[in-house]
Amino acid sequence: EKIDKWIFFFLSSLETLIQKLEIKYNTFQNQKGYINERQKSIIEIFEKDQPLKVRDIHKKIGGSINTIKKDLAYLVAEKYLEKFGVGRGTIYLAKNNNT
Repeated sequence: EKIDKWIFFFLSSLETLIQKLEIKYNTFQNQKGYINERQKSIIEIFEKDQPLKVRDIHKKIGGSINTIKKDLAYLVAEKYLEKFGVGRGTIYLAKNNNT
């Protein structure tokens, strides 16, 4: 049997699918993740005052320090904030391209 036409069709179909997936991937890669209300309020704090430490944010919004730390880690991962330092000396700054 001659299967060269089928193989050509199959490979061209794969190429089309790969191109569509690359477009979708690039679209989702450029989008930022979901931000809840507490995280939005943290971002608003950074619009008014920076650099900030965990304790500074805790004084302004209250709640659990551990939750604030998790929110800050998420916001850093989503590129809303930048983190400098470790431990108690850690400070956070808002990135210029997120506002």
